Amino acid sequence: MRCDPFYVAYGMRSKFYHDDDECPFGKRIKPCDRVPGQGSRFHCWVCESLHADEGLGGARMDPPVL
Repeated sequence: MRCDPFYVAYGMRSKFYHDDDECPFGKRIKPCDRVPGQGSRFHCWVCESLHADEGLGGARMDPPVL
């Protein structure tokens, strides 16, 4: 299920942002370490594939904000 986008707060440990509650990689990020938004990161490929499975017309193709 879609959620507001977030990424990990510390350093450049992750190059991806997450926006799905069911993403196993997003679930590993503790709520206290989450920063709202995309943070100039790429969309997590797992979140993207989960959106495609929702039947909402395919995955979002948002370009990274650089």
